[in-house]
Amino acid sequence: MFKKLSSIGGALFFLGYAGIAFAQSSSGCTGGGLVNPLGVCNIPSFVAQLLSALLVIAAPIATIMALYGGFQMMTAGGNPEKFSKGRKTLLYTAIGFVVILLAQQVVPIINVIFL
Repeated sequence: MFKKLSSIGGALFFLGYAGIAFAQSSSGCTGGGLVNPLGVCNIPSFVAQLLSALLVIAAPIATIMALYGGFQMMTAGGNPEKFSKGRKTLLYTAIGFVVILLAQQVVPIINVIFL
């Protein structure tokens, strides 16, 4: 688990500094700031793009996991352990998707803090 988290953290660290390393002059930004290859001018716009990309990825995954949880419940065959496993899958899928949806509200908070 720690290896997986550290590799994800390392990738995010690299992506964060790749924008600084490949910075170009401002084309559409106000204030003459630097633009990275993603085309963002500041941290809030980067977070907004990242969260919208996560939402695009999370929606199909949540749908597949909800179908899988329902399949587990339907094929439990009266076994309470298998039915409970399917119910937990559905519950955790719903919680995860709600967290992703609520993460969209982080952008206005970051705008208030940094701007």
